[in-house]
Amino acid sequence: MLPAAIATFQRFVDSRRGVAAVEFAMVMPALLLLFLGSYDAGNAIAVYMKVRSATYALAGSARVHAARERRSGRRETSDERWQRRL
Repeated sequence: MLPAAIATFQRFVDSRRGVAAVEFAMVMPALLLLFLGSYDAGNAIAVYMKVRSATYALAGSARVHAARERRSGRRETSDERWQRRL
């Protein structure tokens, strides 16, 4: 019985069938993690750029509005601002 087990084990060690499948199964999680991580990082950068652009636009608008109020010498009330927008 022992020689048969040794022979079976030796055939198992010498066999090359399925090596590609095992290597793929070992490498695929790492590749998937890299792919999903780069996709998520790209989305994060896009959101950051959109938020930054909106912040700059809002700050520029506030700066223009503040300069207009300084030139006029008086502050508008919120009702006056809404009426001017309509």
